[in-house]
Amino acid sequence: LLHEQCYIPKTSIHALAGLVFTLLLAWVSLYVIIKDAVLPKSDLFKILFLILCSYSSGILFTMIGLPHLVGIFLTGSVFRSVGFFNLTSKYKSVTVILRLLAISVTITKSGLGLNIDALIKYKWSILKFSLIPCTIEALVFAILAKFVYKFPWLWAIVFGYVICAVSSGPLLNTLYQLKNQGTYENTRMQSVLENAAYLDNIYSISAFTVCLNTLAQTGDIPLALCYGILDLIVAFFIGFILGSLTACFPHKKDEYMLQKRCLLVFFNGICTYFGLRIIGFPSGGPLSCFVAGAISSFCWKTQGWSDYNPVLNFECKLWSFLMEPLLFGLVGTEIDFKILDILEIITAIGMFLVIILIRGILGLFILIGDNFKLKENFFIILSWMPKGTVQAALSPQPLDMLRKSGTPEEVDLLRAEMIIRISVLAVIVITTLFSLIIKFTNKKLLSKNENTNEVS
Repeated sequence: LLHEQCYIPKTSIHALAGLVFTLLLAWVSLYVIIKDAVLPKSDLFKILFLILCSYSSGILFTMIGLPHLVGIFLTGSVFRSVGFFNLTSKYKSVTVILRLLAISVTITKSGLGLNIDALIKYKWSILKFSLIPCTIEALVFAILAKFVYKFPWLWAIVFGYVICAVSSGPLLNTLYQLKNQGTYENTRMQSVLENAAYLDNIYSISAFTVCLNTLAQTGDIPLALCYGILDLIVAFFIGFILGSLTACFPHKKDEYMLQKRCLLVFFNGICTYFGLRIIGFPSGGPLSCFVAGAISSFCWKTQGWSDYNPVLNFECKLWSFLMEPLLFGLVGTEIDFKILDILEIITAIGMFLVIILIRGILGLFILIGDNFKLKENFFIILSWMPKGTVQAALSPQPLDMLRKSGTPEEVDLLRAEMIIRISVLAVIVITTLFSLIIKFTNKKLLSKNENTNEVS
């Protein structure tokens, strides 16, 4: 009976029960060591309980066919709205660090996933997919924020770069599913769009970080922007050096090579993301994380690894099981349902419709000359709409910056809180809508055809 695990089938419920059991043991272990600090009324217990409930709600939403991110966001919002998640000032600063830690993991994961061979082979397609739609959407949304919400220009541009990034999850999940079913496979499309999504994300994050740090300066704005660009240049070289070192150590024949590489990549992300802020390059952390991951992955391939990267697999599992519910759940706790403004929601949805229309029209022009079929073009445009991780990662940072400054102006606090609310709304509305559209139209838009060659 035990040999067959009591004949329990492998399901989402079984995985959830295993997580509950693991976290229960973790809580008991913490209690016997630090006792009162993890009792149900403590802040640490609230954070652990938030992670558990966020992960659970993500599974439940997936089971009913909705994006799991929506369930995680709503869990955090419910916790805040019912008054459960009111932390002391000490733990508020801890949650900021935890969010930044989660961001460093997802950026490192993106860097590890970047296929430099594909980037070189399809460079023009990848660059135009990653840079043009993101930039145009950021500028259009900034103009809307300027005239609809009366944001100052720099605040509006910061807002635009929060909103503009895409989530590749619905696209890649659909392509993997169709590939496994044997109904469709186009490795060129997958290579182009997957790598374009990684570059889209790091571009929007880096541009946002430069603009946000410029916003924090009281001096000359053009000079502050120049310093931000200098941060990115320095960050690129630091990431390149750290990625190269990670490829050299440990030795590829080391008995514990995989475990050591996983640890080195994880610590690389922490050191670059947090360390560059401390040494005076605050805009460079994300780019350095990304470059270090990409260079590490590229070097490991030259040392004999295939396209399967076990370190990337480790980072993906760390993200899915811990960092993702932590990040999205904590961002959700910044939203209080009791103070939502219906007019603000309606206005935001109208702005979303504008950027969806512009991104769709722009996508048709960008796809000219890429030799995809007409139905494939429509699928690509639909899959290039959903939002997700970047919005959760970036939207709280203006508010964190203001809280850290000590004496922020009330109007700036209201702007920062609005950025969080509308970013979360963008994920809930746009991601849910287009995930469902992709789910019900993918087999009609992507028909069985001949496989393209793999990237060498």
